[in-house]
Amino acid sequence: GVLNVAVGGSPYFSVDGGATSIQPFSTGSFHGNGWQASHFGTQATTLMRPFVSAGQSYDATAADLIALDAIGWDVSAAAVPEPKVYAL
Repeated sequence: GVLNVAVGGSPYFSVDGGATSIQPFSTGSFHGNGWQASHFGTQATTLMRPFVSAGQSYDATAADLIALDAIGWDVSAAAVPEPKVYAL
């Protein structure tokens, strides 16, 4: 794959130089599908979906976690420990 920010085509998120498509991207606000190109495509039910309706929510998917890891976030499945003492 080649890094390409031109309008058109079938953009997708990849972490291996374009060899594997993890999730399609939206194609852009102008001359694309109408959604910001930095989001996953409109069919995705991920946190990176370009919109969410009132009262609707999505859970983090494997694609979301891979994207967060790719930008440097440390993704951990461990729960945040509860404090043992509360200060009022």
